[in-house]
Amino acid sequence: MFKGRPKRLLAVLFCGLLAAVPPLPALAAGDQCGVQGPVTAQIEWAEEENAADYAGGAVESPLYRSPANAAIDGSMYSCLSTRQKACYKALEGISIQSITRAPVQNGFYTVECGITGITNAAVNGRISGGNFYAADAAAQAAYDAINNDLSAAVVALRYDRPDLLWLDGSVTYGIYLSWYPGTSQVTVTTPYYGFPLIYGGQEESMRTRMMREAQAVADAAKAQPDTYSKLKAAHDQLALRSTYNHVTTTQLEEDLSHSAYSALVGGDAYEPVCDGYSKAMKLVCGLLDIPCLLVSSPTHMWNNVKMDDGLWYNLDLTWDDGQNKPGEDAYFLVGSETPFSGNTFSQQPAHQEQNPFTDAGVKVSGTPYPSKNKTAYQYLGEEYPPLRFPDVTRADWFYETVETAAELGYFKGDENGNFHPRKNITRAEFATVMANMAGVDLDSYQSWADYEDIKGRPWYSKAVAWASESGLMQGDGSRFRPMAPITKQEICVVLYNSVLNQSGTDAIDTMFEDDENIAGWAWKAVYACQGLDLVRGDNNGNFNPQKGATRCEAATILSRLSQLDEE
Repeated sequence: MFKGRPKRLLAVLFCGLLAAVPPLPALAAGDQCGVQGPVTAQIEWAEEENAADYAGGAVESPLYRSPANAAIDGSMYSCLSTRQKACYKALEGISIQSITRAPVQNGFYTVECGITGITNAAVNGRISGGNFYAADAAAQAAYDAINNDLSAAVVALRYDRPDLLWLDGSVTYGIYLSWYPGTSQVTVTTPYYGFPLIYGGQEESMRTRMMREAQAVADAAKAQPDTYSKLKAAHDQLALRSTYNHVTTTQLEEDLSHSAYSALVGGDAYEPVCDGYSKAMKLVCGLLDIPCLLVSSPTHMWNNVKMDDGLWYNLDLTWDDGQNKPGEDAYFLVGSETPFSGNTFSQQPAHQEQNPFTDAGVKVSGTPYPSKNKTAYQYLGEEYPPLRFPDVTRADWFYETVETAAELGYFKGDENGNFHPRKNITRAEFATVMANMAGVDLDSYQSWADYEDIKGRPWYSKAVAWASESGLMQGDGSRFRPMAPITKQEICVVLYNSVLNQSGTDAIDTMFEDDENIAGWAWKAVYACQGLDLVRGDNNGNFNPQKGATRCEAATILSRLSQLDEE
């Protein structure tokens, strides 16, 4: 097998410096090994330069990686595609023991691994003169996508796992290829990752000591009565343990200043910069079961933390300890629009978020950072009541109306407790909601209207039967269209036929700008609902009558209706 020259691809954040990312290099391959046998090649694509971060390993924590969306748990893993997640898990599963036993190639301990979707993948092309030649543009794109996915795994792990010190330094990765001359198919035989051990083989023992110190900080903080007090105690302890490292004098000191080790282990010469502070905070938050992630700008790193009110906030321990007097908390749980000397937090140059995937030239399907609350966290002196629905936060415009509709029993969450507020509500779902609102005993409905698109007694069949027999909702002849989104004008007609008693159409103060788009059969119902302030126009005065209504919009209409009943 023949080895290509290592090419540097990704950059790593230093406090005050972010290296530029060069274009994707041409990829080298091996020469022929014989006419009768396959041509094999080792493609070594990239090094992660000076990566004082984290990747791979056998240590698990529910907050390090989660299949949920980043907006819920803050994981970079949730941003990845299926194959990128397979790369991530393969890299994460490489233990320090397997690294130290691996062969060394050009200073890197090289570990082969199987990755679903990459191992045994075929790419049309050939190997000649030490180079891979794609058969066409589609084959080249497929080949480049493998590189992209291996890269995405490294970037995501570095932001999800600040605990595995043996992965500090450069991380190289690549694939072995095989090709039979005379064919047009090149096969990926084995992906691999390569690691330097920049701490002289002490990585495992250093990690053990670091995690022992992180646990000590977490244990002390756990004595506090609520999430805010626990986090504040951890913040203050980490500030007391650390002094910002303005000048490093050795390479080891420089490397460790970007690691959580420097902020957690006291009594030595190794002190943190922003990376070290932020990674230590993420480690301790993980032990406290507080969702936390690392956020970077071109010059800085800090944390986002999800608090007990269900909202995300900014926490910059570096600027509380390194740029201000020790023990200050000016940057503790601040909002994106919290003012600082004429700027808001997110307008400060050091706090302008930079997508780590984009910065590394990597394409992923998700977005890495959750939206932060605009204002700073408000401490109640005790824990906030838990959210009814995890995906309906107190910062959402529809929070109160969804809460009201759910409290009245009109709506329920799914099997995971989520409400899916921005999902269109279907006609079957709205029939069920109306049945809930009317307090109907659906068990008394043993049959349903003869609609050809409702077969086999689905979960909504009895609600549809009630809605149809009551005259509230009709189909278009033989079809009810249960899974189709119910439009806004259809909702108005249902309410007009049921609870509004066909009243409220005499006084129309303002016509909607798109009045001509309202169907004739819905016109009176729409303006009846408008007259009772159940529906309103958008910022341009349009009603969008034929547009599907979301679940939060439907909940808002019914919440307003319930308030009319109280009046």
